Amino acid sequence: MTQQNVTKFYDAFASDYTAIFADWMASVTRQGKNLADLLTQIGYAPGRSLRDVTCGVGTQTFGLAQQGYRVHGTDLSPQAIEEAKKLAGRFSLAEQPTFSVMDLLQPPASVQQADVVLSADNSIAHFLTPQNLQTAFNTMKLHMHDHSLLMLTLRDYDTLLQIKPTSTEPRISHTERGKQVTFQTWEWDAVQPVYQVEMFIMTEQEAGWHTRSLKTTLRAWQQAEISLGLAAVGLKNITWYPPETSGYYQPIVTATY
Repeated sequence: MTQQNVTKFYDAFASDYTAIFADWMASVTRQGKNLADLLTQIGYAPGRSLRDVTCGVGTQTFGLAQQGYRVHGTDLSPQAIEEAKKLAGRFSLAEQPTFSVMDLLQPPASVQQADVVLSADNSIAHFLTPQNLQTAFNTMKLHMHDHSLLMLTLRDYDTLLQIKPTSTEPRISHTERGKQVTFQTWEWDAVQPVYQVEMFIMTEQEAGWHTRSLKTTLRAWQQAEISLGLAAVGLKNITWYPPETSGYYQPIVTATY
C-alpha cells in the first residue's frame, strides 16, 4: 500500500475518527496525562516543545497541550489536519497547538526541532517495509536536537502475532451525528507479518443504520525490529515501557539523539 492510499484512508476517516472512542474528550485528557507523566519521569516536563509527527485529528496533540506542552502537530492527511483545527474549538488552552501537513516519507519543506518528537497510536504500522520505516525514523530525527527525546507508541505485536486476532470489539459512541458503532476486521497475510484492516463505521439514522467501510494495510512490527531500526539511524538509549509501568494503553519506546 502506497502513502497515497494511506492518505486517502485518513482523509475519508477524519470526520468520523472521534467515533472510535466512547468519549473522545475524556480519552484526550487521559492519554495526555499518561504520556506527560512518563515524559516528566524521563526528564521532559511540561513547558517543553513537542512535535507530534503523526497527529491525525489531534488526540494526543490536544492531550499534551492540556498538560502544558507547546505542541505542533503534523500529519500526511490534509483532511485530518483540517478536522484537528475544527476540534481545537472544543478546548480552552493556555496555548493552542499549531498544525501542518507533513509526510514522513518525503523530505520536509521545513525543519523545526523540538524537545520531544512523538508518533503515537500505532501510526508507524503504516510503514510496511524496513526501508520506509528507516526513512520515517530519519525524518523524525531531523526534528530532534542533541538533547531531544523520540517517543513512539504501537500495538503489542509481539503478542498479537502469536494469536492473530481477526476482529476488534465494537465501540459505541454518541456524536453530533447520533449513535455510532465502529469495529475492525483483520485479515492476516499467510506469509508476511502484515494484515488488512477494514474499519466499519455504522451510524444510526431515522431510516435505519448507515454503514460504510474503509480499508488499509498495517505491518506488525515487533519490538526488536523497532529497536534495530532506531539504532540503525543513530538513535541511542532505546527503552521500552509496557502499559503496566507507563499507564498508557500501548507499549511505548523512547530513544535519544
